Amino acid sequence: MSLTADDIEIGTWYRAKNPYPAFGERKFNDRRVVYISLLGDVTFSGPAVMPGQALPVVSMESFLKWAEKKIEEA
Repeated sequence: MSLTADDIEIGTWYRAKNPYPAFGERKFNDRRVVYISLLGDVTFSGPAVMPGQALPVVSMESFLKWAEKKIEEA
């Protein structure tokens, strides 16, 4: 079952379709949704985002292509 835009929630963690370790840690490149704009752009954070770096923003379409499933906690 694929995720849809209605499934994406602020504060929720998502795992990639092809997860990989972030910076050699035991954590994956999971993403936590921080904000969803009125236009549908998704701002996210996660282990792959370096401290002090601006939070990445992608289109909802791009986020849905990346995300495989909702996870409990990263």
